Amino acid sequence: MNNEFLKRLKQCLEDGKWRITNHAMKRCDERGIDISDIIEYLPKCEIIETYPKDSRRASCLVLVKDAKKRPIHVVCAFDSEEHTIIVTVYRPTERKWIDERTRRVFDE
Repeated sequence: MNNEFLKRLKQCLEDGKWRITNHAMKRCDERGIDISDIIEYLPKCEIIETYPKDSRRASCLVLVKDAKKRPIHVVCAFDSEEHTIIVTVYRPTERKWIDERTRRVFDE
């Protein structure tokens, strides 16, 4: 599944078939993330999680490294027109992540 998502994401980026939501732009501003880093390094991303049955559309969480090699998580989705949509962005925190690739598990 990850290979399919990655191939699809990279093809959309290569074809210029992507867009960024207002929400993601706002989060970049709030979190001091340079959107140009997202655009430049997204083609080199690594998929961490996939959400093929998301209620709205198939989506995935990817790891991107910025120009200073700091991790950024980007949630990407695919619309019905085969565009990649950048939904939100954030830096993984120790509170929620063991490392940049491993989510903490909390007992409920």
